[in-house]
Amino acid sequence: MSSIAKESKTSPISKLPNELLTIVLGYCFGDTFIDPDDILSIRQVCKGFEKCSHSIFVERLAETTFDIRSPNSIKNLVELSESELAESVKHLTFTCCVVPDGFMGKEGKPPSKEDLSIYGDVVEVELPRIREEEAGWCPSVYKWDPFGDYLRELGFVYPFGHASPPDEDRRRRVMFEQDKELDELTSNLSKAFKKFKNLEGTSFEAHPENDYVAPRWQKLYSNLPQHRQGEWQYCRRRYWGADRGLGILLVSLFLARVKPKHLKIPVRGEQLYGFWSYIAPAIYKHLCSELETLALCRHYADPVSILYLTPAGHDVLLTKNVFPKLRHLQVYRYQEKAKRNKDRFLDREHMLPAVKRVQESMPAPEHLAELSTITVSELGDDADLVDFLHAISNSPTCALNYLELVNCWYGPWSDILRTCGEELDLDVLAIHSDGMSSEEVAAHMNLPEMVNYEIDSSLLAKAAKVVELEPYVSDLNERREAFEAGINLDLQE
Repeated sequence: MSSIAKESKTSPISKLPNELLTIVLGYCFGDTFIDPDDILSIRQVCKGFEKCSHSIFVERLAETTFDIRSPNSIKNLVELSESELAESVKHLTFTCCVVPDGFMGKEGKPPSKEDLSIYGDVVEVELPRIREEEAGWCPSVYKWDPFGDYLRELGFVYPFGHASPPDEDRRRRVMFEQDKELDELTSNLSKAFKKFKNLEGTSFEAHPENDYVAPRWQKLYSNLPQHRQGEWQYCRRRYWGADRGLGILLVSLFLARVKPKHLKIPVRGEQLYGFWSYIAPAIYKHLCSELETLALCRHYADPVSILYLTPAGHDVLLTKNVFPKLRHLQVYRYQEKAKRNKDRFLDREHMLPAVKRVQESMPAPEHLAELSTITVSELGDDADLVDFLHAISNSPTCALNYLELVNCWYGPWSDILRTCGEELDLDVLAIHSDGMSSEEVAAHMNLPEMVNYEIDSSLLAKAAKVVELEPYVSDLNERREAFEAGINLDLQE
């Protein structure tokens, strides 16, 4: 990749690393999955067959998700940072794909050949191969302990039983190994990030929606029975992997002294004005000192995963002290998980103590980040948005002029609209629903089953200078930028 030339020249497609070549070939052949074995044969015959310009490589990179758990993926990232493409990269996307729950053996131990034989020859070969690959790539950092044996051996108290007397020597040895591996991993990543001189944004996907599967898992996944593929999507361990991978990413960016303008991360907690994280607020304060757009993707996990398999985190509030230049806030929930778990997890009694601390410590209005646009997707039953808007209205420096609600059918509508109309001076209130026309959106807001959330039409008319009822527009950044530029959005009054 170091030989890749700029716009006026071209470079053989065959020189791309495997992960990037897979994406390019996927576009060429209209296929989302290219077998790794086929990539080798394609490399051998396509050296003079296909040429790609500098801009095409950059375009394909924008669609690449780098897996922090995969040594090959990180190797590709390092190669990219050392190439001429590095100066053109403005955004990078990451994930952390770990072994799903469904592939654990009895009592959390690696599955035996007998356990795997029921899935066929491909799975029986692929899973041990991937496990062997992972065993040589920071195994202590990604140690998984679903039943607490590992924690008990180290002397930690675990909710499912009393801790055994700690083996101090072993505990120190294991913790030292973890720290050593973690330092090496974050150091390598930070060195790569330093070479992306024009990096403006970073995203981390907790569990990309639909049927996204990391390249190193694709061959195995495609040979699984359908019910096992379903289990893949909602396993507890993916959340744990997301937390661990996100922490590694943020610390690496911090060590590289990267200050992105745009950041998208998964977080825990239901509040709009704060969240809890494993990363200390001091790191966020440095990373977010130039941040303009923050997208928070709130993801769910069952109570066992939340309460027992993760340590307590730090409270991170949306204040000017931590986010001095933040103007655009986007809050999303993973839609399918929200629908599955709404009744179970939106109840206050299921909230973590750490989340409750955030709830009880909303920043004073004068300390809030100076937001000008807010987008909320999948609003919950609680009144957090009303509280947040009320605090913004009392802030001497906030100038909120654009509020967008996407698929928010369970919110306290009358309170929201009354707050918008009486306390805020919104230019635009946009209410969108995926797949609905304007008429269907308006009708849905007054369905009999929505009686607790019925809307007074007079409140709707007074909520903003322009009230928009339209189907959902996927590119929220484009809509926001168009609004700021004064472009006519054909909003309906």
